[in-house]
Amino acid sequence: MSSTIRHKPQSRPRAGRRWLSLAGVTALLAGWGALAAIYPPILVPSPLEVLQALSQLALEGTLWREVGLTLCRLTAAFGLGAALGIGLGLLAGRAEALARVLKPVMSVAAGVPPISWVALALIWFGTGSLAPIFVALLVTTPVLFVAALEGMRALDRDLLAMARVFDLHGTDLLREFYLPALARISCRG
Repeated sequence: MSSTIRHKPQSRPRAGRRWLSLAGVTALLAGWGALAAIYPPILVPSPLEVLQALSQLALEGTLWREVGLTLCRLTAAFGLGAALGIGLGLLAGRAEALARVLKPVMSVAAGVPPISWVALALIWFGTGSLAPIFVALLVTTPVLFVAALEGMRALDRDLLAMARVFDLHGTDLLREFYLPALARISCRG
């Protein structure tokens, strides 16, 4: 009778993993500091300036309110970007003329570095709530537009013909065919 001996895979000691994590954080802070040295503080504040601002907000008792406001802005921007990007991608997937009009616009928007959008948003909207929402919207929308458009182009046309035979139109077609099919495509890809 033979017995199989199972060996545990060798893993790095915890201390080694901690050093790697510390090295990653150090590299992140160094990169952040380098960017802060290149760009003005309004665009990329230094890690020390951010820490001082966070400490000041904590001392004033407004830190969590500001964190909540930031999360609300992020949620609003992503929600708007998702709705706009996916909606336009779905429409462009159904109308080739619209795809030809929107694809270059989305390519340009996606190709602009986010730091440029930040600078423009600060000039156009100031430091209020609209600037970060605008930037996140411009960063999110093109990505989701392209994903939805490519997903629409990858759909099985025979399955679409069958859906039409079963009299699916408009929102029924969207709910019962397009969105589930795009979800399956995104899970595979």
